[in-house]
Amino acid sequence: MDRYKKLCVLGAGSFGKVYKVLNKDDGLEYVLKRIALSNSEDAKLKAFEEVDVLEDISHVFIVGIIEHFWDDEEQDLCVVMTYCQKGDLYTFIQKQWESNQLVPEATVWRFMVQMLSALAYLHSDMKIMHRDLKTQNIFMLERDDGKLCAMIGDFGLAKKLEETFAMAKTPLGTPFYMAPEIMSGNSYNYKSDMWALGCIGYELCTRDPAFGASTFPGVANKVLRGEYDPMPACYSQDLQKVI
Repeated sequence: MDRYKKLCVLGAGSFGKVYKVLNKDDGLEYVLKRIALSNSEDAKLKAFEEVDVLEDISHVFIVGIIEHFWDDEEQDLCVVMTYCQKGDLYTFIQKQWESNQLVPEATVWRFMVQMLSALAYLHSDMKIMHRDLKTQNIFMLERDDGKLCAMIGDFGLAKKLEETFAMAKTPLGTPFYMAPEIMSGNSYNYKSDMWALGCIGYELCTRDPAFGASTFPGVANKVLRGEYDPMPACYSQDLQKVI
C-alpha cells in the first residue's frame, strides 16, 4: 500500500470504498477498491480465489485488474484496476441529454461492438458471466485519438462456469436489466448478459430503461411481457433490430 497515494474517493458502499490513487513508482493513476471482509479465513480465501480468476482476464474493452493484495493494517482486500478517466456510461448518457443531444448512431454502434467483443471473450474464452451489466458498470476510457471506449467493469457478481451450458441459479443483478428467465426464478446462462446488453443499447438511444417502472413488480411485468416504448425514429432499423 505504501506505493499508492490516495488522491480522492470515487465511491463507497457496503463492500468498502473506491479511491483514485497515484502509483508512486510509475506515476500513473489507478482505481483502488478496498473490500472489507469478515474475519473468517474461509471468506478471505474465497475472495482471493475469485480475484485470482478475474486477474486472468485480459481484453482491450474490459477494465483490467492490475494487482491485488491484503492490507494487514486495515484488514481489507485491496484490488488495483485501470482508471477510466471519463466516468461511467450512465453519466455519459445523462450529459448527452442534458445538452439536448441524442447519442449519435455511430457512437452507439461503436460502444455496442466494443461491449459485444468483451462479452464474446468473457463467455467463450473465460467461461465467465458478468451477471450485473448496467450503464453504471460500463466505464469510459479516452484513447490517445480522443475517442471514447466502452469498458466493461465491476465484476463483483461475476460467476465462472466450468461447462459452456452450465446454468446459474442465484438471482443476482439489477432489476431494469434482468432477463425474463431470472425474473421468473428459473436457471439462466450467458444469454442473460446479452439481454442486459440489449437494455444498455436501448438506454443509450433513449436515456430511459427499456423496462422502467417505479416498483419491482412493475418492472417484472414489463420484462415478462416484453413491453417497451419504441426507440426514436432517427435511429436506423438495423440498429433497432440489433438492440
